[in-house]
Amino acid sequence: MYTVRVAQPDPRFGNMLLEQFGGANGELAAAMQYSIQGLNCTDLARKDLLMDIGTEELSHLEIVGTLARMHLKPMKKAREAAEADRLVAIA
Repeated sequence: MYTVRVAQPDPRFGNMLLEQFGGANGELAAAMQYSIQGLNCTDLARKDLLMDIGTEELSHLEIVGTLARMHLKPMKKAREAAEADRLVAIA
């Protein structure tokens, strides 16, 4: 819907986005929690709602992941800087 441009990449912000992507309280955790709750729900209306929310959380992964990639892009070329931060090096 909107084109996002990152004028100046910020690797520190990129690290925070990685936490939001796959951290304990991130989008991936939320998607799994809603989906598992939906799978275990016997009320069909609630099950449908929980599965829809889990699917929406998965779409958030795409957004957060894309933003993280935009902010961490300079680290791909600066090997020493990337290796100094283990989280960035893993990404």
